[in-house]
Amino acid sequence: MLELRLKLRVTKIKKKTQARVFKDLKIGDEILLSSTLDNYAGYQKMLKVKNLVTGEEDFKYFTIISNILDKFEFEEIS
Repeated sequence: MLELRLKLRVTKIKKKTQARVFKDLKIGDEILLSSTLDNYAGYQKMLKVKNLVTGEEDFKYFTIISNILDKFEFEEIS
């Protein structure tokens, strides 16, 4: 099974949100987005979101994560 990972740093907060993990983000905070690629048909894929500053984690469906991410600006980090 293949795991995809993307590490991001918050550069701008455009709009506040009450979504877990995202509601307490500040400029400079880092998050990790990860998901696995598998062949389980019939299931919606979820994205694991982890705040690397606080350690808080949550899972979000791909269908709603873009609405949350649009409230921020990020830069990709390694």
